[in-house]
Amino acid sequence: MSVQPPGRPPDRPATGTGLRLAACLVGGQGVALIGVAAVELAALNAARIGLALTTAGFFLLCGAAMAWAARGLWCAEPWSRGPVVVAQLLVLGVAWSTRSVPWLALVLGAWGLAVLVLVLRRPATEALSR
Repeated sequence: MSVQPPGRPPDRPATGTGLRLAACLVGGQGVALIGVAAVELAALNAARIGLALTTAGFFLLCGAAMAWAARGLWCAEPWSRGPVVVAQLLVLGVAWSTRSVPWLALVLGAWGLAVLVLVLRRPATEALSR
C-alpha cells in the first residue's frame, strides 16, 4: 500500500528525483535573486535611492516567483513548468551575454540547461501533465 502525501490527489503520480532536483535548482535561483535584492538594499545611498529600491524590488519579486515555481515543481503542479522554462531561457540568454566572464557564463549556462533538461524529460512531463 502506497501512502500519498497530504494534499496530493490520488491519481497524480509521485514526483521523480529529476523533477525534485529541478525544483532544488530553481529554488537556488530564487534564493540567489533574493540575495541580489538584499545586496542592492545594503548598498543603498541617498544619491540613488529610487534606482536602488526599484532594482531591489524587481529582484525580490523575481526571486519570490522563482521560489513559488520551485515549490510548484516539487509538488508536481502542472502550472509550474511554463514559468520555469521561460525563466531558464532567460538564464541562457544572460549566460550568453556574460560570455566575457567565462566561468560565470558556464555556470549560468549549465544551470539553466540542466533545469531545462530535467523539466522537459518524459518522466517530468508525465508528472506535470496530470
